[in-house]
Amino acid sequence: MSNKALICSDIVVEYPEFTLRVTFDAQNGEFISIVGPSGCGKSTTLQLISGLIPHTSGEVFLHGEEISTTAVWERNIALVFQDYALFPHLNVEQNVAYSLRYKKLSKKERKERVKTLLELVELTGYNKRKMNTLSGGERQRIAIARALAMEPKLLLLDEPLSALDAKLRSSLRKHIRHIHEQTHITTLYVTHDQQEALSISDRVIVMNNGTIEQMGTPEEVYNNPSSVFVATFMGEGTLLPTTIINQSVQSSYQVVETNEERYSQLFFRPEKVIVHQDRHTQFPEFLPHLRFDNVEVLSREYQGGLYLLTCQWREYQILAQSTHAITSDTISLGVRLSDIVYFE
Repeated sequence: MSNKALICSDIVVEYPEFTLRVTFDAQNGEFISIVGPSGCGKSTTLQLISGLIPHTSGEVFLHGEEISTTAVWERNIALVFQDYALFPHLNVEQNVAYSLRYKKLSKKERKERVKTLLELVELTGYNKRKMNTLSGGERQRIAIARALAMEPKLLLLDEPLSALDAKLRSSLRKHIRHIHEQTHITTLYVTHDQQEALSISDRVIVMNNGTIEQMGTPEEVYNNPSSVFVATFMGEGTLLPTTIINQSVQSSYQVVETNEERYSQLFFRPEKVIVHQDRHTQFPEFLPHLRFDNVEVLSREYQGGLYLLTCQWREYQILAQSTHAITSDTISLGVRLSDIVYFE
């Protein structure tokens, strides 16, 4: 039996100014984040899965059942919107229990279900609170509790933290992951925050211009990006032509595989760069590496325990990360060839 909870096969949605083309699947109980720039099709993907918008061609399977023509209310998919869409005239208990009215549960059963859900989102005792008395983070958790009340086969979260401040976002994304681990409901989570996607997901989908650029674990997407777009979108880094290898590669070995003929660009992350204030310092020679000498430090950004350096080497800018303050204006940098990603 297949363990795939969701399969989107050759889905196409056409608009006059935009075409969405996606194919992907989600394993049962998996948490997948979808990231990409504004207008790339993230929210549109959730809406077509939920049935809010039709697709031009392709198939959507939920636990083995093709649901493309299934009515929205019959799909048993919960969608939490960016603005939560809570009912302001109802209290917390009434909001959470709203969908339970259609399950023919007794009043006692509904109260027990609400009690369990409020415990899950750590809002026990909030039953009679009004919506206008809740903080943004509390309303977000109530929206998730209401979505979970119907025991959905699939949970879709469309940028639920975008209206919150950075500190609260960090706290609540951990809470969302905790809820997922308790419920094991297959979840698709749309966010514009790359760090958020990397920190809480089993897999990440990176979208651009209506297509999926890459899908993989957070480690795969960050460390082995499949394209220049993914590399530069999913974090900071340095992109250089491979021709610089002939000018700066250093190794105690005679043969170094640089892939220069096959690829035109190379990329590496700031944390992979070895920084030496003393430009005469010798780098370890037992591993092939690029060395950049006479590098000018253009700027230093303190990022709480780390320093991000923007440097100039010849006509190129290089980003480097250091664990200690750099006082020299001219330094040396090194990058192991094993830490470099190549692009055609």
